[in-house]
Formats: sequence, structure tokens, C-alpha cells
Amino acid sequence: MKHLLEVSHEWQDQVRKNSLMLFLDYDGTLTPIVEFPDKAKLSIRMRKMLGSLLTLDEVKFAIVSGRSLEQVKAFVGIPEAVYVGNYGLEVEGPGIKYIHPGAVSGAALIGNIAERLKSAFDKTSGIIVEDKTYTLSVHYRLAKEENLEQNRMRLLKIIFPYLEQSQILLTQGKKVWELRPAAEWNKASAMLWLSRQFSASMPKRSFLSIYIGDDKADEACFALLGLEGLGVRMTEDPSEPTDAEYYLRNTDELYEFLKTVKDLKSKDGRP
Repeated sequence: MKHLLEVSHEWQDQVRKNSLMLFLDYDGTLTPIVEFPDKAKLSIRMRKMLGSLLTLDEVKFAIVSGRSLEQVKAFVGIPEAVYVGNYGLEVEGPGIKYIHPGAVSGAALIGNIAERLKSAFDKTSGIIVEDKTYTLSVHYRLAKEENLEQNRMRLLKIIFPYLEQSQILLTQGKKVWELRPAAEWNKASAMLWLSRQFSASMPKRSFLSIYIGDDKADEACFALLGLEGLGVRMTEDPSEPTDAEYYLRNTDELYEFLKTVKDLKSKDGRP
């Protein structure tokens, strides 16, 4: 991967000439990863930057998250923005509202599994079971490292029948196990769906899509973009395997990139 800010000559002209579709992951991208999921609030500086991007005719952006739509909207606090929640299963913004049918039909099952997991992992385990209505997150960041395998096996024992019957999917994130309905839909599917909505309302016929994220769930978006857009991984280790071509190290660098985008899309077109 190449550091995005160090090779600005590769993308500044594209940003200047094209209408932009920005897709920004939330945890680990717009905000740093934190120990307690409910503490990952957006900074005032980043909120102001996102608000300024909303004023640009040639820029559309969506905030993409594994969190519930309700929670990510509350954390960001920009009513006019477009939000993607629950790994793409929910999409909402001005004139846009979508919930994948598989999410609706699987909600009761997800709720049932959540209750069973909450009973299995008591408060002393360090395991946080987060029921997001359409998906489920099992956070183990606060659990003892020596108990990791024991906790994993306890989880698998409960959910194995649902995995065996292809009712749910289990994926691994950063110190979290993610459970969701076995629907053929993910962040990349939502990105593609939103791109079609965005393109109908943008002034130029040529578009540049940019996806920025930090986790395994974002890899499908990087792969989908390929050479047709910019895939940017948030990481301190540029040698890690990824389909992203570029990387940024932290939220401060992301802010600098967004500021450059704002300047390039302003009237004078200079960063």
C-alpha cells in the first residue's frame, strides 16, 4: 500500500475533475477504536469537516458502520448525512430509506441468540453482547486473554445449530465476533446500491468512488472498487494483506485528506 498523503499527485487531479462519492467507515476510521463501544463519539472537529463536505455540490458521502443505524446516527449527529448501519442492512438519508428483507426476517432469530448469549456470559466475563436488532456483536476486548478460547467455544456451542442450518453468518472483527443473518448483502452491496442513488443526483457524469475503512468487513468494498476508485485502509502496518491500494495511519491523517478534498472541490480548486 502507498501512503495516501504522500502520493497526492496520483489522486488530486481525479478528485478535482470528477464528482465524488465518499464512503467512510465509523469505528477505527472516523473515530479511534476504544475499549467501550459506547464511548466512540465523533470529535467536534471531524463533525464540522463532514458538515462542510455536505455543502459541496460535487461531493456525496455516506457513513458506513457495523453499528445499528440508530446508534451511528446518534454518534455522528448530522441529520442531513447518509448513514449505512448493520453492515449495509440499513440505509437512511435525505430521500433514501432501505432495510434489506433478510434483516427484517432474521430479526427475531438475532434477538433470540442475543438473549442466550447474554445468559451465557455474565458481567464478570468481560464479554459485552451488543444486540443491534438486525445483527449482533460479541465484544471480547475486556475479557482475559487466557480465556479467549474458552469464550470462543462457549459462543460456538450456542450458535452452531444456526450456522449449520445457514441461518446466520459469523465473522471476526477487531476484538469482536459479529453475527448477522445469512443474507447475500454486505457493506459492498450497500455501497453499490448507494452509488446508483447518488449518481442520479450529481452534476457531472464522471464519478470517483472512495472507500475508507479499517476492518475485514471493509475488504469487500476495496475489492469491489478495484482500479475504478480509491480504496484506503486505516492501519499502522502498510504491509498487511488487503485489497486497498492506499493507507492512512489515523483519524488525524483522515482529517487532512478530507480537508484537501474540500479545498480541491471548492471554487478555486486548490488545496
